[in-house]
Amino acid sequence: TIMSCEVVSMTLAVFVDHPPDYTGTWTEYFVSGEPRVVTHYDHGKEVGTTTVYQDDGRTESIYRYDDKGVRLEEIGYWPGTDQMSHQGGYTDNKPSGVWTFYNEDGSVSFTTDYSTSP
Repeated sequence: TIMSCEVVSMTLAVFVDHPPDYTGTWTEYFVSGEPRVVTHYDHGKEVGTTTVYQDDGRTESIYRYDDKGVRLEEIGYWPGTDQMSHQGGYTDNKPSGVWTFYNEDGSVSFTTDYSTSP
């Protein structure tokens, strides 16, 4: 059963919300049939690893969650590449600690320390 759906021009993917209290793996797809987002749920909370894919099949981002649904980490990738664009952690679902941002060639562009932010 589709709970909600959004249609936009030049649709690349169809996003359908998971049912409340869903437990299991939930996959959203590009219109091509390739996976767009693969998320693991336990009673409606994201747990483990959520992977978001680019339309060419490469990883766009990875989010890691603990068993209570609290986000722990985010890793992003440059479009059309397997090169990381950023990586950092979370505390209480907010960016925390040192995040590293990378140039497309893999060199460090800059870091941000969220532990010193107000």
